Amino acid sequence: MPVTMKESSILLLIAGAALVMTATIATVLLLEKQTPTLPQALSNTNGSDDADERSSPAMTAARLASVRRAVSVGGIIDMSIQRYYLRLRRYPASLHDLVQKPASLAPSERWDGPYINNPRLIRDPWDHAYRFSAPGKHNQSSYDLWSVGPDGADQTADDIGNW
Repeated sequence: MPVTMKESSILLLIAGAALVMTATIATVLLLEKQTPTLPQALSNTNGSDDADERSSPAMTAARLASVRRAVSVGGIIDMSIQRYYLRLRRYPASLHDLVQKPASLAPSERWDGPYINNPRLIRDPWDHAYRFSAPGKHNQSSYDLWSVGPDGADQTADDIGNW
């Protein structure tokens, strides 16, 4: 059966998205090998209560870079949100909908997830849930995705978002 121009364009879009997703996953896997797990990063090796190791400039820079990648266009969360949108023709109500099928879906709606297999990916390096709003305050035609940053408080100077 011949493929139409529209179908060809869709296939190219899917192939491109799959390539970006593969590169993103490879980067995440590489970073997981090089970066300590969150409990390791938050623990102090000398057993004291001071946070010198946890707040080192290198650790802070790595965490900020990780968050910027996660909330950016083409990041793993963005790609998962886009796959959800393509499948259901609407944005998820929350990021949790990318991990587990929402109970509110009608039987006729074809949820084809999980869109994110690891629930840790919807938490930032400070173990705060990434925030999501659709439509967004900053991106009114799509969605806002952000981290509340190290202070854990929303709408402060250390927030990092896709705007």
